[in-house]
Amino acid sequence: MAKKKAAGTNEGEGKQEQSAILNERPTVTITHRDGTQTTYEMGGLGIIHTMRLARVLAAGIATIGPEAGPLDQLTVEKVAWILISCLPFAEEETFQLLADLIGEDPERLKDKDLFPMGSEMDIIFKLAEHEDLRAFFDKLKHVLTSGALDKLSRSGSTKSKRGTGGRTKKS
Repeated sequence: MAKKKAAGTNEGEGKQEQSAILNERPTVTITHRDGTQTTYEMGGLGIIHTMRLARVLAAGIATIGPEAGPLDQLTVEKVAWILISCLPFAEEETFQLLADLIGEDPERLKDKDLFPMGSEMDIIFKLAEHEDLRAFFDKLKHVLTSGALDKLSRSGSTKSKRGTGGRTKKS
């Protein structure tokens, strides 16, 4: 979970909880409409973030179409561009993802005084710098280009017996 820091707090606090992949957690500072600032520390990313990011990206890629490019050429920079491009098409999912990244309530992100216009881009750009996200895309690229998915899809199916068209006891 992300940690919120009040402006002027010690940057070294909370470093014991770092993930194995992450050397330094990204922080994002949001300047509120009244001029005060809050710095949020992003925690390590997990499977929940993969699922949320996938839902938002799916909406963005469906909207952008071929401009998104092939999945095996998806970079974190392109992910940031897709996230920004799809904001109007996956609003609630994006609020949920961004709020979770900084440990904030999604409803508070909708408060224009706490998170003025442009705050969403600050969070997205810091997400793009996150070492866990970069490590995930390195793994994804390896899986997509190694042929491992082809082997998996071929090994998961068995031949049907002749004359067995239709429903089975298990279906």
